[in-house]
Parts: sequence; C-alpha cells; structure tokens
Amino acid sequence: MHTDTSDGLVFLCLSEATLKMEVAYAFLDELKTQLYRKFNPQFIADRLAYGINFTSEMKTLTEEYNRHPAVNVSKEILADLAQVKDLTVDNLCTTPQRNSHE
Repeated sequence: MHTDTSDGLVFLCLSEATLKMEVAYAFLDELKTQLYRKFNPQFIADRLAYGINFTSEMKTLTEEYNRHPAVNVSKEILADLAQVKDLTVDNLCTTPQRNSHE
C-alpha cells in the first residue's frame, strides 16, 4: 500500500508487494497531476462529499501502469519463481523414491 497526501486529500495505491515503489509513486504523482489538471483543489474540496467524475481517467491510468515494463517484469519473475518452486518440489518428491530403489 502506497499513499501520498496533497491539499487535504489522501491518494492511495494498492499493489502487489513485488511492484517497485518507484512505479507506485509515479502512478500516484500522475494521478494527482491529472486530477488537478481537470479540477482545482477548491472544486474538489467543495464536491468531495458528493463525489467527482474522475473514474474514466483513473481507469485509463491504471491500465497504462498495469502495462508498465516494471510491472510485467515483476509478473515474469513471479512466474519463473513459481516454476522453480514446482520443479524443486517435484525433485524432492522423486529423490526419496530413487534412493529407496538403490
């Protein structure tokens, strides 16, 4: 979980633990930039209780950052680690069988 505050707002980014902190904070910075480009801080403060229409921008930005190379590398590393784990477990399971036949 990564957070940032600005003008009384808390920006929150929930991500997998493998996501580099720089990517999460770059996402939060871009989110703030786009929010403040569309709305001024006073408008946000006045409308906060009623909500503001920023969903499409957040969805687009989230999709963009989910395709970020650092995110993809993390997913690839996790997949590789899962394969190594599976192979290790398989090898450990077959080793006693080999030793018992010798």
